[in-house]
Amino acid sequence: MGNKKITSALLAGLAIAFSGIWGGCGDAGLDGPNHFDPAYGLAQSDAKTLNTTIKTMPPAVSNSPTAKFTFTCNQAPCTFKCSLDFSAFKACATPKTYKNLATGDHVFQVEAVKSGKTDSTPANYWWNFSYMGTQVSGGTYHTCALTSLGGAQCWGTNDEGRLGNGTTVNSKVPVPVSGLSSGLSAISAGYFHSCALTTGGGVKCWGYNYDGELGNGSTGDSKVPTNVSGLSSGISQIFAGNNHSCVLANSGAVRCWGLNNVGQLGDGSTANRKVPVTVSGLTSGVSAIASGGYHACALTTGGAVKCWGYNYDGELGDGSTANRKAPVNVSGLTSGVTAIAGGQYHTCALISGGIVCWGANSDGRLGDGTTVDRHVPAAVTGSVAGVSAIDAGGFHTCAIISGGAKCWGSNMRGQLGDGSTVGHLTPAYVSGMTSQTTAISAGNWHACAATSSGAVKCWGYNFNGQLGDGSTTDRHAPVAVFGFVP
Repeated sequence: MGNKKITSALLAGLAIAFSGIWGGCGDAGLDGPNHFDPAYGLAQSDAKTLNTTIKTMPPAVSNSPTAKFTFTCNQAPCTFKCSLDFSAFKACATPKTYKNLATGDHVFQVEAVKSGKTDSTPANYWWNFSYMGTQVSGGTYHTCALTSLGGAQCWGTNDEGRLGNGTTVNSKVPVPVSGLSSGLSAISAGYFHSCALTTGGGVKCWGYNYDGELGNGSTGDSKVPTNVSGLSSGISQIFAGNNHSCVLANSGAVRCWGLNNVGQLGDGSTANRKVPVTVSGLTSGVSAIASGGYHACALTTGGAVKCWGYNYDGELGDGSTANRKAPVNVSGLTSGVTAIAGGQYHTCALISGGIVCWGANSDGRLGDGTTVDRHVPAAVTGSVAGVSAIDAGGFHTCAIISGGAKCWGSNMRGQLGDGSTVGHLTPAYVSGMTSQTTAISAGNWHACAATSSGAVKCWGYNFNGQLGDGSTTDRHAPVAVFGFVP
């Protein structure tokens, strides 16, 4: 919607012009109540017409849910009445501020009042509020994103309150997470729950909590964010798995909580934990973490990778299929790794000039050109030079390569985003996203990406509205997420 700024003087001027034409011909002549003013070249009334002018306003396309206006009249002092989005006019004062606006088009109107007279043609201003996305995280059947304001928005399935807006109602478009309109630095969507990291280093989670995945010492679900016990500060990274969560502390230590039936918390046991516990042997020296479906991994400051938890498909990369209750070294990755990603049953890492993956591969999600499971890392084939980010999903994998988005693996629901439902054993470009991709996330059956313009786009399975485009129709190519369209 374009910017429309209209002062009441415009229409008033037209009315005065017609008044002058007829006034000059009336019985009163030039000395009557309406006379010709040589300064304006228009007929002027002895009583100056009341009009209102908007002085300051938000940009025509704004990424802020707050809008502030200042305004004045030509017969000061005046009182004013304001209206937002054609609501009834109510008394107001300059400056006038509106907060917590919904995404989309808005119109502000203001009229001056003086000596019992009201400006008959209010000044008005149209603008559009759209979020700019900086991070996006695809869960199993929901998605969350971090806005440029540091706020959290989620959409899709809302069973157990995983959208964090105080309800359990599904949403096909983004909804604000309660109490988290700003002050966040990261967000992560799990299977049934979600977590966020504050700029102060604190952690909050919401949604399903049967196994203690919210980390607040209870097993009761929460439809709004709740503080994770003992993590009010000092945390630098957060990742939500299926039913567990892990964080990286500023000290380089790793802590996890929630379901632990296959050792995914890494504390040497299989006991569920309702509050964070330290991963065995990882009290320092870790630079990054990743949570998979039922396993987790850590990247050390020396560039090595360690994993723990479920290993039926070889997702721990230690050459076996035995579950591990404490971290084990990934074969061949003792140095040189720059990033890691955990999928449902597979894991990937960025190395100098390329990508390696391991674990389940029945649909080609490892990207090595085969469908053979790998119990140790295997190189992703094809054009992967310039890779800068990677994320492993349920049955597919996505990466940012030379600024473009590429995905591979299962494409049953269009989650590779190439306009088809044909799977790929090696990386293939996502339709229309060959450049300017700044963030990428692979969910269970869908994927999403953020662009340099701040837009967020998603593709794939959409039965629960997890693509955020206002529909429940699967999309085989990227569609814009409502409200994240700069």
